Amino acid sequence: MKQLSFIRSSLCYLSTTSKHTQMSRVVSNQQTELIAYPETVLRMSSSSNESSTGGFSSTIGRTSNWVNSLESLSPTNDIDCQRQVSIFSWNILAQHLFDSTQKCYEYVDPEAPVFSWKDRFPLISKEIARSKADIICLQEVEFDVFDNDLLPFMTKDGYAGLMQNDKRRGSDHGYGLATFWKTDKFRLSDEIHRSRAMITFLEEKGESLDQKVLAVTNCHLQGSPSKSTTRVKQLQNILSDLRKQCHHNLLVCGDMNCMLNHSASSTYLQFGTCKDREILEWGRPVDNEVLHHIKEHSYCMHSAYSVDLLEKYPMDYITFVSAPNCVTHALDQIWYHADPIDSVEVIGLKHPFRSPQHQRDVVENGLPSKYNASDHLPIGCILQWKRGDKVDMRSRHRGYGRRKYNTKKMSQAELVEESNRLLKKVVFDSPKQKEEFVFIIGHGDDIEHDKAEPTKDHIKLVRKRRAMKKELLGSISSGLKQDLEEIVKLMTAAQSKKQEKIS
Repeated sequence: MKQLSFIRSSLCYLSTTSKHTQMSRVVSNQQTELIAYPETVLRMSSSSNESSTGGFSSTIGRTSNWVNSLESLSPTNDIDCQRQVSIFSWNILAQHLFDSTQKCYEYVDPEAPVFSWKDRFPLISKEIARSKADIICLQEVEFDVFDNDLLPFMTKDGYAGLMQNDKRRGSDHGYGLATFWKTDKFRLSDEIHRSRAMITFLEEKGESLDQKVLAVTNCHLQGSPSKSTTRVKQLQNILSDLRKQCHHNLLVCGDMNCMLNHSASSTYLQFGTCKDREILEWGRPVDNEVLHHIKEHSYCMHSAYSVDLLEKYPMDYITFVSAPNCVTHALDQIWYHADPIDSVEVIGLKHPFRSPQHQRDVVENGLPSKYNASDHLPIGCILQWKRGDKVDMRSRHRGYGRRKYNTKKMSQAELVEESNRLLKKVVFDSPKQKEEFVFIIGHGDDIEHDKAEPTKDHIKLVRKRRAMKKELLGSISSGLKQDLEEIVKLMTAAQSKKQEKIS
């Protein structure tokens, strides 16, 4: 196969044989080719064990976290208030890609109003308006569409917007990323453009001096299934670029072109590195030797849509449907930074489907359809920050920004109080992870510091804690590791103070 000058990032899959071999659509200037890749979890059938009702299991209407609207609370000037920000992300499918690859969409109902931009735009604009999100991140936006349709429409609805730099205007790759934000909530303070991402630095509006800058990274990562290393490098470059501008919070969202729980990209975002990890992506092992040389990042990134949700209810996190009964889970993602300095809570998630019947129609008929103008489904969430210290996140890269403790001058009570305060603010990946950590530190009652001669059971427990500590610290992100090590340091100092009193 000849070298492709451009690979379309959105994966389109076709079932072309009786064995359901999956095919990836790629676009090279004016020609389209199909690349076969290993069968993954994409294909569904009525015999799926997803549920006992024809393969459809959903938490629609049963999970309080689902919301119909992404409208957030208005900001206030109360320094103790909680800040809410909502974000909506969607790959809207560039019209010329749809037009030039009709072979991929032979299953689409010929009567569906999706074969021209004139028909598709009302469906797209309606979906965006219905979200009422503070921030809108779109992928595969054509430059003319941004200028003539999206920007005027969004401006009337109270948004300002920015299109990815226009170096590609007039080329065969005439589309990019577009980000919009509510003008009554944010003002644009800066921007950074890359080939696969655009970062907008949005400053909160308000009269107080406590207004923060939110860095919003809109991504459309490399699309070829075999380019896992390229996707990680793209993320590494994005996070490195963030050092250039002041920001206090971070969001990363978009079409990641890889699944949340089985990819090098999600591993890199969550843990800060891919070193020494066995990763399968699209059914293939990722070359860790290459990933080993990609520079680590120090953010504490968390997925708004949890891995736990994906594993228990995968049908609730379908974001791409390439053909009838051929779905991809968690291709589109939203990530946020959270640590003890500025804790974040996901208080609302947008469900990809409006009802169980809508879910069934989409899965059984494929996308686009008469009700859905793209082959992707939109995602979104409402995040709530507890207003904390205003800390420039660039300091994380230089080892600053964390409180320095002089444990020698702190009393035992102060050490325990501070460690407990930090423990309450730490954002763990799961409740089980927190339980393990609390057990490891002994919650202020470590037997290693008792004056009495330890029993065999005590020694066994100490060894178990040490082994669990080593395993836990070796499996978490660098940012979370720093937080937990700080707590361990404070607890150890508290136990030393306790031992001094006993002696």
